[in-house]
Amino acid sequence: EAMMTRIDCRPAPVGSHFQFEVTVEGHGRYVIDVSLPAKIEPGVKLPVVLVTDGNYHFDTVQVIVNGRFAEELASLGRGFMPPSIVVGVGYPKSEGMLGCVFRRNFDFYDAWDMEDGIGRMVRETMEPYAASLGHPEMKMRAGGYETFMAFLRDDLLPALAEHYPVDLKGRHTLIGHSSGGYFAQRALYDPTSPFSRYIAG
Repeated sequence: EAMMTRIDCRPAPVGSHFQFEVTVEGHGRYVIDVSLPAKIEPGVKLPVVLVTDGNYHFDTVQVIVNGRFAEELASLGRGFMPPSIVVGVGYPKSEGMLGCVFRRNFDFYDAWDMEDGIGRMVRETMEPYAASLGHPEMKMRAGGYETFMAFLRDDLLPALAEHYPVDLKGRHTLIGHSSGGYFAQRALYDPTSPFSRYIAG
């Protein structure tokens, strides 16, 4: 007689993951994701691991930093990094992949007329593509680095500290990929950057 495995499906615990939206003057709307470690000792303040392009990279980073494997290592006293709050800064789904590409180019770069070889290549690739999708008004531009960094440093981190146990004087980490990797490298040489660890992919 065949044995039948009994399956009692229940939602798996997903940890502490929060999400909210903010609007930044001159930049637009952002979706902010926040992941907390499973256990935080009372009164302890934690550093932030901030991930640009949160739409694409937040999930991976939160699993590495606050997932079950990290939790198991921490319980054995062998955590590979200090407990941290993972924050993803991304773009609304309603703006689509195209909106994300155009906005991140503005957010991550200093003033740049995009008239050099790389700039022209990016404009001559993306602007006709946007037009072919019915968005001829979309123009690739740069120059938002200073105000985007100011948002992270002067607005987002202090606001997070009002709701979560963020150590504003902690050793925060900035993670960026592709143009976000450029942003991380640019921040490395910015004396006003609130970050002291950088991962640029």
